[in-house]
Amino acid sequence: MSRLRGEEQHSAAETTAAAAAVASRRELLPDIEEINSTLRTGSERRVIPNTGADAGRDTHADPKQRSGFSRGFVLIVALASVLVLLYVFSPQISEAVPALRPYLALYVAQVDSARQWLDEMLQSTLQWLDARASQSGS
Repeated sequence: MSRLRGEEQHSAAETTAAAAAVASRRELLPDIEEINSTLRTGSERRVIPNTGADAGRDTHADPKQRSGFSRGFVLIVALASVLVLLYVFSPQISEAVPALRPYLALYVAQVDSARQWLDEMLQSTLQWLDARASQSGS
């Protein structure tokens, strides 16, 4: 057939060598059946066996454990929101509930001192950065 097309004739040894090269390249690639077995369809979840560095770790954590981060994050955001609202609405709260006035005043004073400390730290950092920039620019 190759003679009819005008292609070169290969000897049996060359053909065998070429077939061996193709077979050796096939061994370098993963098996298609193995790949297909790891693919998911829809909501189906398949577990892939661990081989290598990940073998000691559980890569499929329980959903209850994974939601722990979400719960913690939401808790911190909610707590920060409550603290900010207490700070912002402290005059209205102390008018509505006079018994809380000394506690709210103390809380507002502490937040104000923390804000002042943060402002001083930022100002000193900005001055240090300006000094470094002017030194490297010269």
